[in-house]
Amino acid sequence: MVEEFESAAAALGEGGVSEIVESYYGYHIILRKPLDEAKAVDAVRETYFSGLLESRIEDAAVEMNPAVEALDLVDIYDAFSLLMDTDVDGDTADDTATENGQEAAES
Repeated sequence: MVEEFESAAAALGEGGVSEIVESYYGYHIILRKPLDEAKAVDAVRETYFSGLLESRIEDAAVEMNPAVEALDLVDIYDAFSLLMDTDVDGDTADDTATENGQEAAES
């Protein structure tokens, strides 16, 4: 806000009307309306933060790595399942059963 306009607006009481104010942009008559802080905060949030969020989303475009598309999900699942069935010694549940003299469970 230009200094002349800001000074005149700050000097007004609520509901006050200024004399003619001259600034670089021309002549102005200012009417000071009551300030509803909640509305003012919402207006700033709406105009500034919504635009900021949209620009951040556009700037954060995600690109898919072509190597990800080449992955076979069945192989990943099988490897993960085997890993989850392996104990700290590297034995699977079937290996442990065989070591204990039990018959391995069929999957």
